[in-house]
Amino acid sequence: MSARAAWRLESMGFKNIYRYEGGKEDWRAEGLPTEGRQAGTLKAAAFTRKDLPTCELTDSVNAAKQRMEGSGHEFCVVVNPQSVVIGRVRKKALEEARDGNIEDVMEEGPTTIRPGEDLIGITNRMQDARAGNVLVTTSDGVLLGALYREDAEEAIHASHAGVRV
Repeated sequence: MSARAAWRLESMGFKNIYRYEGGKEDWRAEGLPTEGRQAGTLKAAAFTRKDLPTCELTDSVNAAKQRMEGSGHEFCVVVNPQSVVIGRVRKKALEEARDGNIEDVMEEGPTTIRPGEDLIGITNRMQDARAGNVLVTTSDGVLLGALYREDAEEAIHASHAGVRV
């Protein structure tokens, strides 16, 4: 719970109060249980693919191609040594580049979402933008994976939640 909520409970006489510094988003990112009105709603975290190929700014184009081969993904996520997302390189850009460094061909600042994002809302936004996927990160920008629109649409359809699919 937040520092404010922990303090309030202590002031009311409750014992054994613990403050979770990561916050609700990090709690949900770990797939931990939640309560309340939105506990049963579909969240991006549950449908995030975590097996993404990654590369660093100083990697060569050929090294990124090798990591992407056989991964089933059409892009490589550019991260720093702490796994913070810096950019993304699409397969087409790697094929056209032939050689050089990732920094020369990457897209800077790709769109990201948090794992606690409502699945229906983000799916509608992805449909409007005609986006096939979006990167999922912590609030500090650490890569968690990617949400693919097809996975989200399938999950929503299976839940009978109703969305434009």
